[in-house]
Amino acid sequence: MLTEHLHKIMELIKAMVEKFRSKDEAFALCKRELQALRKVDIDNRADITNLEAEALILQAESKTLADDIKALEDEQAEAMKLIDDITKYLQKQ
Repeated sequence: MLTEHLHKIMELIKAMVEKFRSKDEAFALCKRELQALRKVDIDNRADITNLEAEALILQAESKTLADDIKALEDEQAEAMKLIDDITKYLQKQ
C-alpha cells in the first residue's frame, strides 16, 4: 500500500515534467497523494499498535495456559505417586 502511493507520487512528478501545463495542478495532485500516503502511514501505525496489544494478550494467555499445564502435570505426578503407594501397600497385604 505504501509502495503503491510512492509510485503514484513518482508518476505524478514525472507527469508534472512531461504533461501538465500548470505546476499548480501537478502540485495539487502530489499533495493529495501525500495526504493519502500519510493516512496509510497513520493506519499502519494504528494496526501495529493493535497487533502489539494482541500479542501481549496472547502472551499472557500463553503463560496462563503454561501455568495450568504445569499444575495439571504436578497433579498427575502426585496422583501417580499415590497409585504407586497404594499398589505397594496392597502388595504387602
